[in-house]
Amino acid sequence: MLGFQAARVVVVSCLLVQAAGMLRADEPKPAPASPPAAEDIAAPSEADLASERMKFMTEAIGRYSVVVPGSEKPLVAVPPCLRWNNPVSGSSDGILTVFADGGRPALIAQFFKTKGKNGSWVNEFAVTGPKDLQLQKDGQDFWKPSEFILAFKDVPDAPEPADTPARRLPQMRRIAERFSVTDHHGFREEQIVPSRLRLLSSPLYRYKSDGEFIDGVLFAFVMGTDPECTLLIEAQKTDAGPRYRYAFAPMSIYQLDAEYDGQPTWSIERRIIFGSACKKYYALTYQPAPSEKVP
Repeated sequence: MLGFQAARVVVVSCLLVQAAGMLRADEPKPAPASPPAAEDIAAPSEADLASERMKFMTEAIGRYSVVVPGSEKPLVAVPPCLRWNNPVSGSSDGILTVFADGGRPALIAQFFKTKGKNGSWVNEFAVTGPKDLQLQKDGQDFWKPSEFILAFKDVPDAPEPADTPARRLPQMRRIAERFSVTDHHGFREEQIVPSRLRLLSSPLYRYKSDGEFIDGVLFAFVMGTDPECTLLIEAQKTDAGPRYRYAFAPMSIYQLDAEYDGQPTWSIERRIIFGSACKKYYALTYQPAPSEKVP
């Protein structure tokens, strides 16, 4: 039990606390802070810019189509197979796609931005389809190749193609790994530099039989993640039964040399030719339509 003096201290203390609370309650309350001033609209983030560029690249490629003799309608580009960049060339953003209806591509296309803040946009096309195809832009004739460079060869020492797509894919991947490609590029002030390209382990595109072959895939040899050379591997039908065959398609204007198990197997010369003068590989700065918003 508390003594009289202790009880008196407790009572006085409580009264003091209550008084303090009353005094605080009676004090004028500070005015609410003014809402912060609206911030200026920020510059677009890198994610926003990347999204804008992707939309622009996809729609720009969508302006093109390929007319193949005997086809009922022009071929259009499939959704981008790969988005890439190249720290050596300075190309900051690009895509690769193909013009196909599910079968072997007629064209492989790249669309990308060259180095620098004010870099240009460029489109490039490699012919992989039949002769006499015609590239159109906005429904008008744009470029007609006059040389066709896709030439299939037997894969040396290749296994017999397996009986299912799932079992054929590892076979085709192992075949691709036996190839190597060197790019003799001139990205740095036209000084020619040989660079060994890196194989992407997964194919960029897989396509179905059209009667001539059973299965087909498109692999890429890259610098950074930029395809400088592509490799088509197909399980083709022959009189002796199905067998694997291959062909290269360049994705560069520079000289490319390929080897299989260390032995030379394919090469293409440096091609500094642009626009309508191109015979087998188109490369030129992209000309946007007036309505296009170029990021």
